[in-house]
Amino acid sequence: MPQGFFARLSMPVLAISLCCVATEELRSQCFLASGNAQTLMPESPTYSANDEGMSAELPLGFTFPMAGALVTITHCVIDSNGEVYLTDGQGVVNPSNFGTSALATLRGGALGSARVMAMGGDNDGPHPSSQVLVDSSVPGECKVTWVDWSRFGANQDWDCSVTLFASGNIRFDYSQGFTGFNIWDYVGVSIGNDVGNQLVVPSDLVAGGHSGTLGLVYENTWPLFDLEHSSITFVPNGLGGYSFSRTCFQVPANHISYGAGCYDVPLQCIYEWFATPAAAAMALQGQALTFTPSGDGYLVANGGASYVAPSAAASNLLLGDEDEANVTPTMPFPHVAGLVPTMSVCSNGFVNMGPTGGNTVLAHGSTFDMVHSTVASFRSNADFDPSANGDVLVEEIGAVLFVTWRDVFRFGGTVPERLQMQFDLITGRVAIVWDQLTTAAGSSMVVGYAPGPSLDPGATDLSAALPVTTRKDMLALRMTASPPPLSTPVAGTQVLYQIDNIPDANANSGVFFGMIMLSLFPLQPPHDLTAIGMPGCRLQVATMDVTLPFLGNSPSQTAVLPLPPAVPAGVQLFAQAVAFVFPASLPNGQNAFGAVTSNGVRSLINSF
Repeated sequence: MPQGFFARLSMPVLAISLCCVATEELRSQCFLASGNAQTLMPESPTYSANDEGMSAELPLGFTFPMAGALVTITHCVIDSNGEVYLTDGQGVVNPSNFGTSALATLRGGALGSARVMAMGGDNDGPHPSSQVLVDSSVPGECKVTWVDWSRFGANQDWDCSVTLFASGNIRFDYSQGFTGFNIWDYVGVSIGNDVGNQLVVPSDLVAGGHSGTLGLVYENTWPLFDLEHSSITFVPNGLGGYSFSRTCFQVPANHISYGAGCYDVPLQCIYEWFATPAAAAMALQGQALTFTPSGDGYLVANGGASYVAPSAAASNLLLGDEDEANVTPTMPFPHVAGLVPTMSVCSNGFVNMGPTGGNTVLAHGSTFDMVHSTVASFRSNADFDPSANGDVLVEEIGAVLFVTWRDVFRFGGTVPERLQMQFDLITGRVAIVWDQLTTAAGSSMVVGYAPGPSLDPGATDLSAALPVTTRKDMLALRMTASPPPLSTPVAGTQVLYQIDNIPDANANSGVFFGMIMLSLFPLQPPHDLTAIGMPGCRLQVATMDVTLPFLGNSPSQTAVLPLPPAVPAGVQLFAQAVAFVFPASLPNGQNAFGAVTSNGVRSLINSF
């Protein structure tokens, strides 16, 4: 390990001070839960208070000087969705529903109340330990804290708080545990009353900045959520807006994975998306698509089936709009992933390989809904409404289960459409047949198969690209690191990098080798390596300051980084593995260069 590497680590510009002095107080850590538990009231009988609930109007104990606010702010109302509304004690105007998931909601609408949100989104407190605290014990401060909270439907445990100061300052404090956050989660400050416009762009709260004369500042995009273990302080700038900066950063030594390796090709889904009914009708009218079991996937081909008109013996599922029903054939259907005794049929043109409740019924020709489905499904999915016209029928003829959408309208439409799915209960073969489609205006349609949660392979031109076989080609090169990268004045750590899913160097040679690249800097954005013959792979590190080789006869290898004592707290290392193969030897002949890359691993060094 070259000594110059850690000499560079000690450069002051790279060191992050972990003895943080916050704007209003000196603290040993950025987040500290305190205060008395509050009772939230459910906003409707449908939801629990910790899911969709609000507090009573609570006195701040001082008048909060928020420049540009419509009212004199003396009270607050706490929302379960990580939001605090600021009022004069006369009620909240234009609160959000199900959390802040749009800039318009953060702006508050006409006459809307001022609002601040440490984590505005569809959040809830799903645990017995989940609670909301209020602490007004320090004169001139009011702190609201969400403890053991989670994004709705996620398995998370995070804490955050909003503190209002009589000076006009606002501080957001964060613990750890924020995973899976995306553009639907808003952090920000707004004076309400439709402040600004829809063109106001998000800020990087960690980088700092100001909003000029605008009483609105927010962030809602995080490739990696970067507010954990931090405090963000907003200070009135005297112009009607706010200056903002990270005023504390206190993180234990840790490793975090970022980005993705190549190639992670699961049991692929296959689909084509049609933007309009006319486009679907042109491609599919009178056509059929078949799915024949092939190993753990399907051979997908055109033709091979024709429409069979339902007989008088067919059962009507009596589906309404956005509806589904269970269908239990006389024998389990042999899906490639296992026998399916009960399938569910959705009014919107798809059949799930499991009972009702597995996949959302609110799917209207969305590739996102298909790719992110929980249960495998075959789809000719559009916004159909059997309650307006037509019906959805099922019957068995011989050993084939027929599911027919007969003369159904698209939602709001008036033209009947007919399509059918055929499930062979002996062979497992599936066919989709389109007998009549509309060319009138209406919603989009997505056609194909998804095995459940999938990587999105992109659309396939079903009229030109078939036949193809869906299959699991390989798993992406993956790297992890342990134990935590501790460095004290007297001791360092042997950091072990584990590299898994290494491809064979030449198909069946039994040799697996490559190297780990270590850098002081990430590459942002990651560099697409398609141009050098590595399509789908990305470079995640900016430099190769140090390399660690690995070689063996197993697809899992390790390499060790001897982290020395006295590395400054807060220094970050960025690592990525690359494995070498004979050019074009990977499945489907991909990767002419002859290398695959892993995810990146960011290691933050500290003494605890």
